[in-house]
Amino acid sequence: MRVTKHEHACLRLERDGKTIIIDPGSFTLPLTDVKNLVAVVLTHEHPDHWTPDHLDRLTALAPRVPIFAPAGVAAAAPGYDITVVAPGDTVTVDPFTLVFYGGRHAVIHESIPIIDNVGVLVNDDFYYPGDSYAVPKGAEVRLLAAPVGAPWLKIGEAM
Repeated sequence: MRVTKHEHACLRLERDGKTIIIDPGSFTLPLTDVKNLVAVVLTHEHPDHWTPDHLDRLTALAPRVPIFAPAGVAAAAPGYDITVVAPGDTVTVDPFTLVFYGGRHAVIHESIPIIDNVGVLVNDDFYYPGDSYAVPKGAEVRLLAAPVGAPWLKIGEAM
């Protein structure tokens, strides 16, 4: 599996000529060269992890591409056909198997509401927790895309 890190939180995973995009948000440049898109994963509803512009661009490239996200994203994104996922869910989009973990975004500040957040384990090899410290218990992660800078992040907890 090939993993490409784009700006901020966006990741591109490619395998067997097919592609998944994770968290194309407001700090990510437009993704215009995406080929054979089979899924989009959004970990949570904050705009640095998804924008309508990115979803419009990606769904124009692949009109029936499934979008997987927690309930908070579905509520924040009316008009998009989002498949709601929660911790414990498993979805297969050939050649990828996605297992979702977590459930809640890390606390940013006590005055800011905590929202849904899912981490995603891809093909039992690659794990991205979104904006959380969720650990995929029982999985042997070979590649971790861990956040290392965020307003909510404490480096000691991240380590």
